[in-house]
Amino acid sequence: MIKGGDVTLDVREMMVYFNIGSPEESHAIQANDGQGIGLLRSEFLYLAANEYPSEEEQFEAYKEVATVTNGKQVVLCILDIGADRQVEYFHLRKEENPVMGVRAIRIRLNRQEVFRTQLRALYRASAFGKAAIMFPIITSV
Repeated sequence: MIKGGDVTLDVREMMVYFNIGSPEESHAIQANDGQGIGLLRSEFLYLAANEYPSEEEQFEAYKEVATVTNGKQVVLCILDIGADRQVEYFHLRKEENPVMGVRAIRIRLNRQEVFRTQLRALYRASAFGKAAIMFPIITSV
């Protein structure tokens, strides 16, 4: 069992953060004495739906994770649909190199209301824990 905050033989403290793909996986943090969630992938909400998840649906999922982790850091990765994760209702065109194509922040800038909805849900859920946001695929200002 991995324990967060353990000390190595050379007396260095290690902080253990978990990467998870759904709220159900957040219970492992407490069971294994993790220091928090290093990455919560938000795609689970979109992949399980037939349409864009509402702000309320997203809020409830993020709130559950924030509550279960009991004040420990939770880093939420904004939606990264595209490349290897496709959702039909996004109607993304096929790309020769989807990894470098329209995904992550690029989709968010093209579909700003979807982005705003996710940010509002996360902001609301942050009242129940310690939340941070990660923006993937950003290489410069």
